[in-house]
Amino acid sequence: MDLQKFTDSIVATVGPWVPRLFAALATIAALWVIGRLVRAALTRLGRAINLDDRLKSPGLTATFANLGYWLVWLIGMPVLLGTLGLGDVLAPVTNLVNGLLGFVPNLIGAAVVLGIGFLVAKVLRQVVTSLLQAAGSEKLADRLGMATSLGEGGLAGLAGNLLFVLIMLPVVASGLQPLGLD
Repeated sequence: MDLQKFTDSIVATVGPWVPRLFAALATIAALWVIGRLVRAALTRLGRAINLDDRLKSPGLTATFANLGYWLVWLIGMPVLLGTLGLGDVLAPVTNLVNGLLGFVPNLIGAAVVLGIGFLVAKVLRQVVTSLLQAAGSEKLADRLGMATSLGEGGLAGLAGNLLFVLIMLPVVASGLQPLGLD
């Protein structure tokens, strides 16, 4: 009779956890598979665009791929903890994930502002450089005796680079505003 009470108490204690445990194991397996797929996709993308060679930073593709893998785990952690019924542990993790995901639109907004500003500044630099070269700015630099000291771009290149910097200063300031940085 004591053995029957003992097994009944174990079944009553462990019984409700068995479905949660299987659900947690299924969630872990799904997160592992999704994480591996994200890692493989980011690795292929990095190799396809030669990210390491372009940025002269070996291992950057692997770093981004691992970051993607662990980001999948971070986003899936609230699901896993919720499956196990760990509400006390779940609240800080959920707040962290919500904070990270809430920051993504600001980051995208900053990237758009910086990207458009960079393209505009680059095009205007090229236009100004070409116009000044066509107008004969290098002859003026020769007459002033500055042709050799201005470098390869000459006076037109200097003016184009100055314009690029003057355009990028307010663009960078505007790009930092969506991030909440003054």
